[in-house]
This record gives sequence, structure tokens and C-alpha cells, in this order.
Amino acid sequence: MAGRRQARDVDIVLHAERDAVQRSAILPGLQFGREARGLLARAGAVEVVFPTARIVMVARRRSVAFDPLVIRRGLTESTEWFDWWEQERRSARAPSRRVQVVLLRPDGSEGLRWFFRDCRPTSYALSPLNALVGAPVIESLELRVASFELFRRQ
Repeated sequence: MAGRRQARDVDIVLHAERDAVQRSAILPGLQFGREARGLLARAGAVEVVFPTARIVMVARRRSVAFDPLVIRRGLTESTEWFDWWEQERRSARAPSRRVQVVLLRPDGSEGLRWFFRDCRPTSYALSPLNALVGAPVIESLELRVASFELFRRQ
């Protein structure tokens, strides 16, 4: 379409802990990888809260409703998350983005990959500043998603 902005891809990579895990085993607690392309992973995300998908009936028709995708990272001098949220807040023509979350096995090979389509920021937040505790400041971005799918290797 002429004049329509191209949606950009955003990637997040998660690493399973480095313990011995067999291919068919449940992946234990996760770490976020540092080798990711894209806006959300560049500064090192520390948490991803996957959206819940629900089948709902509206006027005798089935549809799917999604909770938000929430991503958190330690605050850095990068303003990319804030800029994305600010662009969405100020412009009705801000482009949506596709977000990919990739779970890696302990050996670094790809385990699972999810695609979240037409993502748009709906909330931006920072954790409290507390000099007595010395905890890092956490930046949170909540994203509305139009749909998501699990990529399956052939």
C-alpha cells in the first residue's frame, strides 16, 4: 500500500539455564540472551509475561481475546522503549511492530519461537527509585497484540 509504513520486527531471545537439559525435558528457569537483534532485546530484557489467549463468544460468534504482552528490562540510557511508547501516544499513524520471542536451549540452539503480530505499546512504567535498597530500576513496556502463533519447524 502506498504511504503505509512498514512494520518493524522486534526480537527477544531467552536462554535456558546452563544445567544439563534433554531435548524433551521441560526447560527450567530462564535467562534472557544478550545476542538478540531488535529493539526489545538490545538492552537485555529480564522478564517476559506472555499474554493469555481466550476464546470468547460475541453475538454467537467465536473470537479470540488477548491479554497484553509485558516485557521488562533493567533501565539503561537507551530511550528506545520510551520512544516507541511516546510515538504511539502522540501519533494515530504510528506503525505496529511484530515481536518475536525465542527460547534457546542450554546449548544455544533454538528451542521455541513465538510471533506476536501488530504490537503496540499501551503502558510504559519505571520501578521506584530507592537508594536504601540499591535495587536496579526496571523499565516495563506493555504491548497490545493482535495475534500470536508458535513457530513450528518442519
